[in-house]
Amino acid sequence: MTDLNLILKKKFQDISEVDDFISKASTETDYFEPVTLSHGIPGLILFLDAYQKSFNINTEHIVHKYVMKLAPYLQNHQYNNSLFGGLSGIAFSMDIASQNDRNYQNILNNIDDVIVNEIENKLDQILQEPLNPLNYDTISGLAGIGRYLLNRIDVSGTNVKTLKRILTYFKDIQYSQNSWVVPQESQFLESDKNYFTQGNINLGLAHGVLGPMSLFALCVIKGITIENHQHILKDMYKFIMNKKFCSNYRWLQRYDLISERNHFNFIRNGWCYGNTGVMTTMFLIGQALQDEEIIQMSKKVMLQVINDKEENLISPTICHGLSSQILMLTIMNLHFELDEVSDYITELTNKLISHYKENHLVNFIDINENKQGEFKSGKVGLLEGEIGVYLLLITLQNLKILNEKNWTNAFLIS
Repeated sequence: MTDLNLILKKKFQDISEVDDFISKASTETDYFEPVTLSHGIPGLILFLDAYQKSFNINTEHIVHKYVMKLAPYLQNHQYNNSLFGGLSGIAFSMDIASQNDRNYQNILNNIDDVIVNEIENKLDQILQEPLNPLNYDTISGLAGIGRYLLNRIDVSGTNVKTLKRILTYFKDIQYSQNSWVVPQESQFLESDKNYFTQGNINLGLAHGVLGPMSLFALCVIKGITIENHQHILKDMYKFIMNKKFCSNYRWLQRYDLISERNHFNFIRNGWCYGNTGVMTTMFLIGQALQDEEIIQMSKKVMLQVINDKEENLISPTICHGLSSQILMLTIMNLHFELDEVSDYITELTNKLISHYKENHLVNFIDINENKQGEFKSGKVGLLEGEIGVYLLLITLQNLKILNEKNWTNAFLIS
């Protein structure tokens, strides 16, 4: 049996050796991008903060060393504003690790100004362009950037004003002629451009409609609203519930506008795609509207997720792996308190820990699939690497982390 506290302590000791860890991550692991929340230093900062809160060991001096490693990127303006790949992600980690707004406030206020000004300058232009997930989604777009700003509403009225502009943008998409249809020209991959000739609707949390809808609900929960917000949220819920998208409490990952191509034949309930994202988005909408019927629908989806098991979750990581399903079910079950969910989470957690590789630089290996079969990557980062797994394990040891601003906010599930 693996001793969780022991493996967490070992990883903490490794990460505490800042220069050595960054050197090894940069040269001996796959896809280390220092500046990004998804694959770099901001994830390490979140780990150190969670470790401090759980084990009462002061990590602020180590956090500061990592923040200083990010300084050259900030000074050289080598960033975009996105949450998982840019400035919002750096700021998100610093804000979470600020010890209740005690540290880093000057730099965070400056970053907020940069982000807000960029949004104000670009939003009108974005509205004139064909719908593109890069503009609205969680990973790169305004859903993710907005989630960072939502954690900063108490320090700036300007952040609140900008959030309301983002919500209005989401409303405008919802009621536009094509609503959330991503046209052929805005598909990420050439293969998708060739396949989705009429466009598609992405029903995921990473790049799809669920990110903006979750942010809208989270804003309402926090008291940030725009005119007719309840009506808009109800329409967003109705959009998700469209029978074209779902069958037997299972949702398509992407809806093809050529309708006969849509098949409900593959289930991988992770974070980036899956019924897990539908479940948490519905739950947040239900909470925002104080609508018990919607909350109960999210419960039905949750029970279907458990019924479908986790056979397709071959990776331990967050993006498309076991850690995300464990995390999302854990957050849901704080409300529902169902024994069958708790038992299933324990089963999944044991399976997750079985992925641990003791004498490796990266202890939890990301596993993915393509047409040639499985391929493995030793990544450090939050999204597809071991830090996301470690943050989950810390959180399972100390669920009080979820009662305040915390690392899970980045995934638009809390």
